[in-house]
Amino acid sequence: MSKRRRTARRRHIMPGNKTVEFVCPKCGFKLTSNRPEEIRQLKALKARGVLRCPFCNTKF
Repeated sequence: MSKRRRTARRRHIMPGNKTVEFVCPKCGFKLTSNRPEEIRQLKALKARGVLRCPFCNTKF
């Protein structure tokens, strides 16, 4: 089995798993999570308007 195939298989996201991605409008940093409890926390912070980029401190 080639290295490319193994890498592709390792990165495969199982159907049913949800990944949430927030992108900073200023620096372009992508805050990504696929853990359900973390997704709930990130969405709650964004709804309250307090979710910030860890690098440039800009609101998402």
